[in-house]
Amino acid sequence: MIQSHKPMNFPNFDKQLDFLNRFILELANDYQTEKITSWDELDIKVKTFFTRERMEEMEEIVPGWEKMASYSDGVTLTHVMCVFLGLVMLPEYQALSQEQQQLAKWIVLFHDVEKAHIRGKRDLTHGFRGAVLTAQMLRNLGFEYRPEYDEIIGSWSELSGNAFIKPESSPDPIQDNQRLPEITEGIENMFGKNTPAALITHG
Repeated sequence: MIQSHKPMNFPNFDKQLDFLNRFILELANDYQTEKITSWDELDIKVKTFFTRERMEEMEEIVPGWEKMASYSDGVTLTHVMCVFLGLVMLPEYQALSQEQQQLAKWIVLFHDVEKAHIRGKRDLTHGFRGAVLTAQMLRNLGFEYRPEYDEIIGSWSELSGNAFIKPESSPDPIQDNQRLPEITEGIENMFGKNTPAALITHG
C-alpha cells in the first residue's frame, strides 16, 4: 500500500488521461458483469479501443507508448491494461485516499513503458530504461522537481540506461542492481524523497 503522511500535489491522472480512465472503468465493469471472461476477450477490447488516433493521443502524453505497444502484437499493451483492471478492483486500492489512487495509476502507466517484448528473448533491463524515460517525462507532465534536475538528468540517464551486465549463464543482459543505490540517490536528488515523481520513477 502506498503511504502518505502529507498531501501530495501532482497532476490528476483521471483528468489528464480522462479517456484512458473511462476505458479502465469500462473494463472493470465488463469484467464484473462477465462481459470479459478471458485474456483473449480483454485483448480484443484493448486493441479495439486503441485506434490509430488513440495511440497518437497516448504518444503525445507518453512518448514511447507506441513503441511499447508494437512488440509481439501488443501483448505488453494488453498487460498494462490488465494491471489497471486488477488495480481498480482491489479492495486495498479502493481503501486508498483519492490522492493515493491517482498516484497508483501513474505508477501503473509507466511501469512497463520501455519493455521490449520479443518472443524467445527476455527483456530484463527494461526497469532501469523505463525509469530513465519516466524521469524525463514527468517534468513535462507537470510533476514537481528540484532545481538540481537539469544538471543531473543527463548523467543520471546515462548511468541508469547503461546499468546492465551480461552474465555468462545467460544470453540476455540483466540489470546491474549494484548500481541501484546510485540510481536511487539520483532520483531523490532530482525529485526529492518519497515525492510523487520519485515514487513513480521508482515504480
